[in-house]
Amino acid sequence: MTRHEGFFQQRQPAAVLKHALLREYTKVFASTVGSQDRARPVWVIDGYAGAGAYEEPDPEGTHPDGSPLIVLKMAEGFQSKELSALLATDRVIPVVHGISYEDLRDESPLLASRSGLSTGEDTLEQVAVKIANAVRPEQG
Repeated sequence: MTRHEGFFQQRQPAAVLKHALLREYTKVFASTVGSQDRARPVWVIDGYAGAGAYEEPDPEGTHPDGSPLIVLKMAEGFQSKELSALLATDRVIPVVHGISYEDLRDESPLLASRSGLSTGEDTLEQVAVKIANAVRPEQG
């Protein structure tokens, strides 16, 4: 077993800190920045996100959420009116990695209803280019 094979089985110390930042800081940041100019999108990009939940259960018997589910649940916590308005724009692009859209649908039917990107269909480089084009489309 390489040192990376068991990485997503249980939370690593750095992940505990990262998840705390995602839960606390990202919500405040997105609310503050998003309320200043609703025409400008707030993007949350996690280049080191795992599959969504850890394989090994915690002492309570549940599988701890990884950063994709933490951010998703934070977004779902916004008022439904705001979330509906956000989803009516092109600001939300679901990216699935290591899971299927069916798996995403089980966690968030609302997010899964959006067209998105999958690393199972495109390479990571292709997904990154598509995200970059969506965030900063070429001026023509």
